[in-house]
Amino acid sequence: DAGNLEAAQAHFLAFLQAKQRTHSLRYVLAALLGLAVVRSYSGDVLTGLVWTLAVLQHPGIDWEVQQRAEKQKAEFENQLTADQIDTAKRQVATHPFDATLSVAIASQQPFPLSA
Repeated sequence: DAGNLEAAQAHFLAFLQAKQRTHSLRYVLAALLGLAVVRSYSGDVLTGLVWTLAVLQHPGIDWEVQQRAEKQKAEFENQLTADQIDTAKRQVATHPFDATLSVAIASQQPFPLSA
């Protein structure tokens, strides 16, 4: 329900916005993946795929996060056209991970309660 999604979004954002991000890279990648899922529930599956692909392309990804991201990628791709998937791949290829992460953090809006 929307309350759970709102709480999940707040949790992931609080983690990523921490002033002293001394967190393990594994948790940063997992939090971005979590935001991708939340974003998809608000109807923006394309952005969810972009953020998921960014996680998958990060050289520091660990096995567990990679497994979850691969599963999520397949779910997102099943909901998009081939052109949308190509657009997502091009976007990830042309933007560094830090830029994608900054956009993800900056673009979060409170999850609509009517959803």
